[in-house]
Amino acid sequence: MPLNRGEQGLGNMVSELRSDKFFYWTEKTLKLLFSGYVHTSKNSKFDYGPINTSISFNLVEGLRLRAGGMTTANLSKRWFARGFAAYGFKDHKWKYRAEIEYSFRDKKYHSREFPVHSLRFTSLYALDQLGQRYNSTNSDNFFHSFKRMEDTRVTYMRQQQLLYTLELTNNFSIEASVNFERQEATRWIPFIDGYGNRFNHYNEAAFELDLRYAPGEKFYQGKTGRRPINLDAPVFSLSHIYAPKGFLGSKFMINRTEFRYSQRYWLSAFGYIDAVFKAGHVWNSVPYMNLLLPNANITYVVRPESYSLMNPLEFINDSYASADLTYWMNGLIFNRIPVINKLKLREVVTFKALWGHRSQKNNPFRHPELFRFPDNVNVTDMGSVPYMEVSVGIDNILSLFRVDSVWRLSYRNTPDAPNWGILVGMHLAF
Repeated sequence: MPLNRGEQGLGNMVSELRSDKFFYWTEKTLKLLFSGYVHTSKNSKFDYGPINTSISFNLVEGLRLRAGGMTTANLSKRWFARGFAAYGFKDHKWKYRAEIEYSFRDKKYHSREFPVHSLRFTSLYALDQLGQRYNSTNSDNFFHSFKRMEDTRVTYMRQQQLLYTLELTNNFSIEASVNFERQEATRWIPFIDGYGNRFNHYNEAAFELDLRYAPGEKFYQGKTGRRPINLDAPVFSLSHIYAPKGFLGSKFMINRTEFRYSQRYWLSAFGYIDAVFKAGHVWNSVPYMNLLLPNANITYVVRPESYSLMNPLEFINDSYASADLTYWMNGLIFNRIPVINKLKLREVVTFKALWGHRSQKNNPFRHPELFRFPDNVNVTDMGSVPYMEVSVGIDNILSLFRVDSVWRLSYRNTPDAPNWGILVGMHLAF
């Protein structure tokens, strides 16, 4: 359809703005931050990135430099490769990720384009931060270098994975994988059983099945993932991991099931609530690294589906249920305050709760074949009261920033755990 006069004027306005150097470089910088990759040429066959992982630092690795990227459909429409190499100047170890993927469908530019139907093999050697696995970003994101505590809940992990992915146009997807993982002990996380035997490493070979259904979901497709744009569509996911004892040297049998449901609920003129509910259960006796470790956020950055005032490994459960509720008030208060209303600030309130339980079958004091909890970690047995925290924040600062003040509501006497904190976030808001 032909553009109307107003639409044509908008295009001319954007062209004029891009002629301004400040606007031009601001747009380029934001695009780079959100996409993460740099084209190496006009018809790029290899994109470098993600940029935000090129340099970072942590207690174990010290200064960490990383270089990597991915091939594009300009090289092959069905064969793709991704990977990186990283070096820690404190532990003097090279880490890497090498990935080769075959797509059963031709791609326009990169392998993650919807719908995915592919077979992927990945080999990885990296630092594994226990209780800090975020789905929305890389663990070595530069902004994660700044932390409120020393992060010593770490092991070294070697992993090989063969993953089959099938996404259907009705937003139902299946992922089936075979994983071989070796966890290597560190001086902070030793592997010592109840008999006093010390192990340098332990192996785990597992089969995993993930089912996901999101009827009506729409999203913005990125190069490494997707950002949903209509969160009022429900999303259901179910996963199960099975590791048979003795298979490829596996020391323990593992059966772990998890369920997740998320949806946005509109409150008319009063804003909306983004809700995430999760539950999980481990069916047999396993070492604590394979139990249900809630994601603890020890950075100063707002991270979804994580607990901002919880320490890693503070709670170790074999059953859990959680609720994550974020209320976006859309200026319900600020829009009624003179002068302040011109800033277009928005209020955001978050409540998070976790109930969990660890049964006696996963108590290392009663089952000496299991690994002991690390001596430098304060593990809290969760009672009938759930862990809870609440935050109040200001969003849409300069249409980009968010600042939250967070309070811990329960288990406030836990050693080394904060009861209050400040977090910042960055995202585009319209």
